[in-house]
Amino acid sequence: MADGHDDSVARLERWAADARVGRESRRRRTRRDLHDVAASDSTVEGLLVDRAERGDAVAITTVTGSTHRGRVVATTPDAVVLETPALTIVAMNAVATVAGDHGSPAVASPRRATADLGMESMVAALAGEGARVRISHGGDGRTSGRLQGVGDGTATLIADDGSYTVVVVERVVDVVILDR
Repeated sequence: MADGHDDSVARLERWAADARVGRESRRRRTRRDLHDVAASDSTVEGLLVDRAERGDAVAITTVTGSTHRGRVVATTPDAVVLETPALTIVAMNAVATVAGDHGSPAVASPRRATADLGMESMVAALAGEGARVRISHGGDGRTSGRLQGVGDGTATLIADDGSYTVVVVERVVDVVILDR
């Protein structure tokens, strides 16, 4: 009788072990399925919104090849603001890659930025402060100067020598604030 009891106990232990393995496998599959669903709805904007809330540092490479490293401090549908050695605004449509530090979640989220401040509004605010900036506007195009004014989709910069450059704001890749 002891052998029958031992066999029953052994069968129950195997059954319990198989059930644990099955539960763990289902849990991993569910987690993977949820991860896949989240990834399919994710956006770079959502990733950056998450990083702004966490205060995470990222490296953003733009379509022109510039890389900006810093802490995400704000995100709008049009732009992301990084605290680098200088405050930097990167146009969302110019973001090519976002790289995070080891340990920060790699999955983007489907969230959207709630601030509706556009690139033109941000540049206009800087012009109101007379900020000295460097604006990248495609390829190797960079223009530095004091923001004089913004209007009807353009920003005017005055260089140190007094010459001016008018930049089309929708072509702006990034704005690095040199001083205010």
